[in-house]
Amino acid sequence: MHFLAIVAEGKPLFLALGKTASPKSLKLSALIGVDPVDGMLKGKQTPPKVLTYDPNSFDLEMAVLVIGSGLGEVRKNPLFLPCAPKGVNHEDFYKECRKLACHFVAKDYGHVDMLDDDTKGIRGKSSYYLCKNGKSREPMRSFVGGVVVAFLRAYLEGDFSDLVGIRYGHEKVPLELQKVEFVDCMKLGYRRRENLLLEDEDLVTITSFSVLRLVLYSYLLIASEMMKRICDKLVI
Repeated sequence: MHFLAIVAEGKPLFLALGKTASPKSLKLSALIGVDPVDGMLKGKQTPPKVLTYDPNSFDLEMAVLVIGSGLGEVRKNPLFLPCAPKGVNHEDFYKECRKLACHFVAKDYGHVDMLDDDTKGIRGKSSYYLCKNGKSREPMRSFVGGVVVAFLRAYLEGDFSDLVGIRYGHEKVPLELQKVEFVDCMKLGYRRRENLLLEDEDLVTITSFSVLRLVLYSYLLIASEMMKRICDKLVI
């Protein structure tokens, strides 16, 4: 059985898993941070602080996905601070992760653009006025959902094809990615087969074989078409 933790602001669970021992008894299989933020500014973090600014300091014995927003660190207007300021945002959380960490940053989308279009109540309405937003929320919602599923397929089911495709641009995504970073994520390859892991060189072999097969198939189609034309001329 797999246990999964998904956090929007990120702070409570990163704190629990990275700083204390007792939550580790849950034996979580994966951790996902959706644009995590640790306070208003560097040096003005909400206590207890999560970020130590010591690279690879999170003691997380699981795969981690960090999703960031490109506009999160941009002010909506001069009166308000950014919703995901530099120094306490996704960049810093990712830097403190250890191996098996993935980082995707969506360009031209804001800190709350993964929410519904119509958010109810005062807090829901304020999400349009306090944070810098993209032109629409639907692409960000679709991307977050898609990359989360790809990540879970990779680390819970052993199928890395979608995650690899997103990383290298082979899979179509609904927005432009500003940054894609991995720490030892792809050493596991595309998928697991009976606990045997395919390494990176195996991926190259698989890809090369697929391309070769496609080229040969194209040549066969061309040859078949040429033979058909020759036969038609002979019949005439």
